[in-house]
Parts: sequence; C-alpha cells; structure tokens
Amino acid sequence: MQNETKNSRLKRSETLSLAAGKESLSLEKIKENYPGARTAQEAQKLEISLESISKPGRYESNVLAAFEGTNVRAALRMNPAVTRLAIVKLLMDASDFIDAKKRLESPQDYAFTSDTLLEKFPSFTLEDFRLCIDAVKAGTHYERLKAGEFVKTFEAYDEKKNEAARIRAQNIQRVEAQDRERLVMGSLVDSLEIESTDAKDLSHWISGKKSNLSKEERAELQERDRERRQ
Repeated sequence: MQNETKNSRLKRSETLSLAAGKESLSLEKIKENYPGARTAQEAQKLEISLESISKPGRYESNVLAAFEGTNVRAALRMNPAVTRLAIVKLLMDASDFIDAKKRLESPQDYAFTSDTLLEKFPSFTLEDFRLCIDAVKAGTHYERLKAGEFVKTFEAYDEKKNEAARIRAQNIQRVEAQDRERLVMGSLVDSLEIESTDAKDLSHWISGKKSNLSKEERAELQERDRERRQ
C-alpha cells in the first residue's frame, strides 16, 4: 500500500514537472515573437492583450481593469511593428464602422493618427486604446472622423482614467493599511499570548471600533488576564 502511494506520488510529480517544462517551452516560444520583451511572462502578457483588443463586438472591460493591461510604450519596445499594426486595425475598425464623409482613408492618415495618439497618451494600455475606440464608435461625429476627433475622445477618456487612478490608489492604500494592521495585531497577539477572543476585543479597541463583548465577557477576559500574569 505504501509502495503504491509512493509510486502515485512519483507519477504525479513527474506529470507536474513535464507540464511545467512544456509551459516553459511555450513561454519561450512566445518570447521569440516579441524580441524586445525582457521576460517570457512580459511577452505572454502582450500576446494576451493583443488577442483581447482584437476580438469583435463590444469590448468586455472597463477603465479600472485596463490598468492591468500592457502599456503601449512597453508594447512598442517588445514589437513595434505588431503594436502599430494592432492600433491601425483599431482605427480602421472605427473608420469603417462610422459612415463619415471625412474620415481616415490613406495609409498616411492612419500612420499620422496612430503616431499622434501614441505620443499624446503614452501612459495608456492597449486595453485603454480599445476602450477609446469603442467610445469613438458609440459617439456622434457629425460626418467627420479624422485625427482630431480621435484625440478628443481619448482626452475625455483620459479624464475618466485619472479619476479611476485616484480611486485605485485609495483602494491600494486601504488594503496595505489593513495588511499592516493584521501584521501588527498578529505580532502583538503572539508576543502577549492572547487568546483569539481577547485578540478580537483588543483589535476593536486599537482600531477605535466598539467591541461586541458584554460586560460579563469582558470581566471574564480581565480575570483570565490577571491569572496569566500571576
């Protein structure tokens, strides 16, 4: 029975090792497509972003989620040709979608507009670009859709992005503060050998919250504390 268990563990370990090896080879293969990538993981992230923004239909994302995407400058570093092509395809999609009399037509139009957007919004992710393009398609352009109209939509989105960044920073700070409080409380509880119920009451006191303990429970805790100190 023990031998069977040992053999099954070995087989499982070999399977996991084989899977990890295949995943590593796959990541390295992806990295070959993005010569400027610093790591295989960075290349994989870019590939996921490129695939995501190229999907037809409404883009299922939002401003906050786009922060986790691939920055356009990083994408240009990893593979400028692929990145520029992806952005031009987004512009073409919007131009074809809106039947404007004055719109992007020539390769020069698309090159100028994509370069302008990349220069003006270097902090955007590829996901931000896709969200902006969807906003362009949903907007009203009065028979004109040239570089200026794209820039205006991107600027309006940038204001939303700045507000989202503020909210995101506050959320991160709150989580970090909670983590620090948990670490402090854990160290304090361990050093004082406080029981779990005592720790909960102490945590409420430190954070300024009202404790849910009754007078009887509090008296019992105080009595146990006196006994420990004797």
